[in-house]
Parts: sequence; structure tokens; C-alpha cells
Amino acid sequence: MIRYLTAFVAGLLCLAAAQAQAGTITDHTDPKMRARGMADTPAIIDGMKLSCDLADARYVGPADTKRDGKTLKGDSYEVACKSLKGYFLVRYKDGSFEQPVNCNMAEAFRAKNKTYPACSLPGNRINHYWLTPLAQTRMPDCKVADARWIAEDAKREGEFYELTCKDGSDAIYNIAHDDKADQSVGLMSCLQTDGTALACTLGDHAAAVKTLAPFARKARSDCDATDGRYIGAKNGVDFFEIACATPPGFILALDAAGKVAATFGCDKAEAIGGCKFTDEATAKAAAKAQSAHAEAVTEAKADAQKDAYAAALQQAQVACDFDQYAKLGTDTATGRDVVEFHCSQKPNGLLAFVPGKASGSGFEAYDCLAGHVLKLTCRFTSDAALLNNLKAAAKASSQINPDCDLAQVRYGFMAKSGAIVMELACANKRGYIAVLNAARTGFNPAVPCDVAAKSDKVPEKCQIDGNGTNTAS
Repeated sequence: MIRYLTAFVAGLLCLAAAQAQAGTITDHTDPKMRARGMADTPAIIDGMKLSCDLADARYVGPADTKRDGKTLKGDSYEVACKSLKGYFLVRYKDGSFEQPVNCNMAEAFRAKNKTYPACSLPGNRINHYWLTPLAQTRMPDCKVADARWIAEDAKREGEFYELTCKDGSDAIYNIAHDDKADQSVGLMSCLQTDGTALACTLGDHAAAVKTLAPFARKARSDCDATDGRYIGAKNGVDFFEIACATPPGFILALDAAGKVAATFGCDKAEAIGGCKFTDEATAKAAAKAQSAHAEAVTEAKADAQKDAYAAALQQAQVACDFDQYAKLGTDTATGRDVVEFHCSQKPNGLLAFVPGKASGSGFEAYDCLAGHVLKLTCRFTSDAALLNNLKAAAKASSQINPDCDLAQVRYGFMAKSGAIVMELACANKRGYIAVLNAARTGFNPAVPCDVAAKSDKVPEKCQIDGNGTNTAS
């Protein structure tokens, strides 16, 4: 964009110089100039495909440029848009245009060369109002108090502005050109740009720290940032040291979107050179206190959760004085916690769907045998323990041959009564499709695999490899 501005800037400077020499600098409120501007600029705005809902305009004067050694005549205009953004525009006699110069850019050019014209339409005299909505996409509380155009970015996709907010904060913003699909706003702390071409000049160090304060407070709610420094960047993440009114300070990491990527205490900052605002002893003491506090909070939460689960079991009249529990997850359909309990009263384990305040369903309890049907894996009751319990149930069942040493089971489905239909495989290759009763004391009925294979009344068929090949009486 800068190379396109060269001719325009030169043209406007020539215009200003010629008018000054002749003593005829145009009155910016001249009705004729405004009438011509309002008549000419709608077509120019359309031709440039400029995002501007025209509010006011004035004709500035001729603006000529050199092309291929020849003078190309043109005319320049100032326009004010309803968005509160203003521009200088140039249209040449051959129908071509110069890149528009907004009023913030014009102000920056004028700061270097006082003969450069300034935007003077009433709607353009305060040229930073249009930037507030853009700044607020990154700093929600920012109402822009002052603005400074700095330069176009390296990719020529946007421009850098230094913006100060009415709360005193100061930062560098990258504002995309109107014609770019990505209109997201970039933000850099003045602490990052210090000593570079993008160094801040509108605010001081305290104003730069004030820009970081909301991010510091998000990371640590008890921190009122009193100082800060930029440490550096790694993998697209910027690292800052923050000093808090109530020590200790900490390291704040912000990603490219301006979100808190990580925080860590100064006791862990040795790899990046350590902290300067917080001494090592304070950092270590704070880390120890924080760890103890976190441990106490975790323990208190665990105790509260244990008490809540115990109350839920008691209310559901489920006998289980558990010494361990584990939350396996949340039932997405009902919002209930899925919890496993370990207690002596439940030799086959205990799984429960425990409702919370917002749950729409009631309490449900199952053993780990049913858990296999429900595709839930128990941690406290092993499959070996369940198999031993099923062996005892098989020995107690009159329909299962006494020589059956149960070696393997396959879970089929569970009836509403809680009974489970399963396949039993004995070590001697006897096999059965059997129903384990809800009390888990025995199997009834138990149908040999060869009989089940021929009967439409048996809903399951044997599937374990080699099962049921022993059909001896």
C-alpha cells in the first residue's frame, strides 16, 4: 500500500504548496466544494469498492501524478463516512484511482510534513471514533481516547495503529484492510514493541502494563498488576512477567488470539531467566502455600463428594459402606454421574447412576456383571473375581452338569428383572446359554449349546470358539 501512496502524497503536497503560494487555501466549509464533493464521490467510492456509507464530502483540488514520464491529471476529495471513518480519495482523468488515505494516515503524514493537508470535515475532525468497536474485539472495556497510524503491515493486509483507551491503557493494534476476508484484530503490548519501529509513543510504561492487567486478572483473580515486562515468544505464545500489588508475581503466557495459554509461578521460571519483580524465596514460599491450599481444597471437595454419594446410596436404600469410589464419567443422556463403589456388602461390585441437581432421571444401581452388559468397566472388582462368583453360581445350579468347571463367559443382555442372559463355557468344552438370576445365586434355565442352536425359543446362541462340543450326558 505504501508504494501506491507515494504519488498521492506527492500530489497532495504539491496542491497544498501551490494553494499556500497563491494565498488561496480553500475554505473547507465552502458550499461549492462540498456540493462538488457530494456529487462526485459516490461514483468514486463505488469504483474503488470502498466500504463507506457517505455522510459528507468536499472537493479538495487537483492532484496530478507522473506516469511513464507524462503528467496524469486528477482530482482529490475528502469524504466522511457514517462509520466515523474518513478518507482522502484521488481519481485520475483516465478513470484510475489512488489507494485511499484515511484521516489517521493523513495525520501521521502531516506530523512529518506540516504542508500535508488535514481532514477537516466536521465528521472527520475526531478521527479515532471508528476504531473503538475494533479495539473492543480485543479489549472489551476500551473506549479509544487517541490513535496514531504507524505503518502498513509486512503482508500489506492491514495497518498498525497505536491506540490509547480512556482507562489509560496503551497498545498496538493490527487492523485489517476493508477488502480482506479476515477482519480479526491483532494486539501487541507496548512492552513487546519497545525499541522497535512499532514502539508506542502515546502512552508510558504504566499504560502498557495497564493493557496487560485484564489478562493478568483472568489468570489470577487476586492479582492487580503493578508492573510487567516482555520476556519473549515461543511457538506463537508470548511470555510476560507480571508483578502484583500483593506478591508474588507470576509468568503469564498469551496465545496469538490473546487468550491465557498458561501461567506458572516464579519458582518455575528459571528456564526463561527467572523473575525480576519477585524474589526466589517469596516465589518458593508462595508455591508451597498454593500447593497446600490446592491440596486442602481438593481434599475438601473429595470429602463433600463422598458424603453426597453416601447420602444418595442411603436414600436409595442400597447397603454399601464403601471405602473407595471412582467416578467413571457422566451419562450424557441424563446428566447423572456414573460411579463405582467398593464395599464388602457387594461381592460382585457396585455401579450406580447418581443423579445431580440438574438430572432428569433417578438413582439406578447395578453390579459389575451388569456392567459388562452396559459396557462399563469396573476397577475395584476384577473379572477374575466375577468369574469365581459365577463358578459358585454354576455349581449351585441343577441344570448345569457338575463336571462343569466354568472357564469363560460371554455376556448377552439383561432383562428388566436384572437377570442376565449369558453364554457359559466349561473347561471340558461343555457349553450353555443360561440365565443368571437377579440374586446372582444360580442359573435357571441353562440350555446346552447344541439344544440352544436348534431352538427358536432360546434368544442367544453359543459363539465362544469350540464351546458346546462336549455333548456327553
